[in-house]
Amino acid sequence: MSEFYLAKQDAADFFDLSCPVAIGAPELRLGVIGDARWKPYALVPAKNGALGLCRDPRAPNWDWEPLSYFGSNVLAIAVKPGSSLEAALKSGDFAPLTLPPVIAAADTLAAAAGLFGIALDEMRKSARLAVDAQSALAETRLEIERTQEAMAAALRTLGGLPLGEAQIAWSSLPAQVGPTYRLPKGATRLRQRLALPLDGLTAIALHIAATQGSAASALSIRLRGADSQIIHGSWHIPADKLTPSWLTLDLRHVLGPLFETAVLDIEATLVGDDRIELSLDPKDCEDYVALTGDDALPARSGACVRLFRAAYGARNILPRFWNWDEINSGGVEGQLSGHIAPECWSRVETVFGDATFVSIGAQPSRPVANLAPGEPARFRIDDIVAPHTDALEFMFTMSPPARAPLRVQTWIESRDAEGLATGAWASGWKVLPIDCERAYVAMRIPEGVGCLNLVVDLETSDREIAVEWTGVAGIKLDDEDAEQLAQMPGGSQEVAKVDEAPAPHDSAAASRTGPLFSGIQIDHVLVIPDADYKHIDLNIFDLRVENACIPVVRTKLVRRGEGLMLEFRNRADWPKFFERWPEGAKDQFGPLFLLQPSPASLERFKSLTTPQDFKLMSALFSALPRVVVAALNDPQAAGENHDEWTANTARFLKDLGFYP
Repeated sequence: MSEFYLAKQDAADFFDLSCPVAIGAPELRLGVIGDARWKPYALVPAKNGALGLCRDPRAPNWDWEPLSYFGSNVLAIAVKPGSSLEAALKSGDFAPLTLPPVIAAADTLAAAAGLFGIALDEMRKSARLAVDAQSALAETRLEIERTQEAMAAALRTLGGLPLGEAQIAWSSLPAQVGPTYRLPKGATRLRQRLALPLDGLTAIALHIAATQGSAASALSIRLRGADSQIIHGSWHIPADKLTPSWLTLDLRHVLGPLFETAVLDIEATLVGDDRIELSLDPKDCEDYVALTGDDALPARSGACVRLFRAAYGARNILPRFWNWDEINSGGVEGQLSGHIAPECWSRVETVFGDATFVSIGAQPSRPVANLAPGEPARFRIDDIVAPHTDALEFMFTMSPPARAPLRVQTWIESRDAEGLATGAWASGWKVLPIDCERAYVAMRIPEGVGCLNLVVDLETSDREIAVEWTGVAGIKLDDEDAEQLAQMPGGSQEVAKVDEAPAPHDSAAASRTGPLFSGIQIDHVLVIPDADYKHIDLNIFDLRVENACIPVVRTKLVRRGEGLMLEFRNRADWPKFFERWPEGAKDQFGPLFLLQPSPASLERFKSLTTPQDFKLMSALFSALPRVVVAALNDPQAAGENHDEWTANTARFLKDLGFYP
């Protein structure tokens, strides 16, 4: 193994990393290059035939010491081509030393050119390292600031301090004097760059010039970054919740230091005679910030918007119309599945077939068809609103995995704002793969369909199998990606329109006049066999009352013998339902109102409350058959006799004179 030696008197300078070092044969005279801006070291023969490094090759004697490593400041070793020094460098084994680059230079000028090139490379490396270090330092400082701001927000919340003030960062001209743009029927996608960074945004506002809408139509707004396309804010607003004014949409919190340009995505689905008009900024804007997406848009026009900023950490709120599923997801251009809300599963009806309902933990109960050869099953779920969705994906789970042909057919039935059927489409029978635990069937949504009823038919021709309808997801497809739908298992790009949709379940047919409520949740079920008493305590979500919506209604479905009653309580843990509480009965748990199945009981209720309260109760009567079906589908009500509850509900409404 070959060795390098270093003159002891020159060691201090050699290991001084503040100045670069160049090593070369004495005749190349590296000290004259660049006015000695580096420390030149001569490469000379040392003791025992090894190579030595020294500052002055003319010195008569050197006190040598072994060289343990080359410092990072050593640029290169320059030698003459064909010289003994070059041969020694090429032939020697200097491990564990790592040699710096070796330059073969015929003269001083050639050596200078090689050294300058290496010096420039080292400068670039140093610059990159400096930039990386600076970026790391900036990120560290930013993380400290975020931590401090988050702590400030926590202290504000824990201390009960009010929300920080949101201030207008940018606003269009007054919307009342500007032009308007009426969104076309069907599905519409618009986009506008806002020419402002996302940093510090806490709310946006969009001016609605005019509106006339139902729950079947909807407006969706998304705030995302122009470069990353990450969605930072997403809101879904049913058209019947819009009014001609500023629509202010709060973010969940104040956005941190995000300096990419903010982009607003506006999507709408309009059915029937519903309409939405957006206010436009009366002044022309630059092309790159103009509203785009529809050929009918006026040139160089932008939507009338306002942007609000606040101090980071000062506002943590629960926004209206917030769409949690899309936050921090990718941009809206790619596929983005949206699963139906969990409450919707409480509206699933078994039209025919042997079926049960199962749930895992806090998950909503889902239907399971217990199929046998020649005994098909059909499920139905109504009033699904899937705006801005190109296809639906139905998910099924088999137990045990299907080892015989399992056939599935899916249906879509469109409805207008009044709940009347306007068309029906069928996917045709699809044969699911054998020996699989999960399978998917995709179906294209016809153009312009807003409110949907979904039907699933299942059948097997060989052996018994349990099939769970696990999920329904909406899928967005770009035009160029639409062909992917045909490649999905059971997928189809086209759907066949049929003359007649599958018939609904008879027990709920009379009450199917629109989305009466979004779902139910059972609090508990109480059964007292000795007293022939049982009740189901439940919450009903989003009860529709004419054009309004009651967020939560709590009641008890009480059965004594064959009679059904509705029980309400005036307690702090029950949501307020009546405008005027019908005073009267009390028990050990507080005031209660029990609606008996008789016209006299209904008349007494009307005398104790207001006309608005009677409207609320009438809306509850309309939804009651489907509420009972949804409650019986819950695992907590397992073992209850569906036919008895359904018959008692019909008798209850008939005795009140409300339901023929």
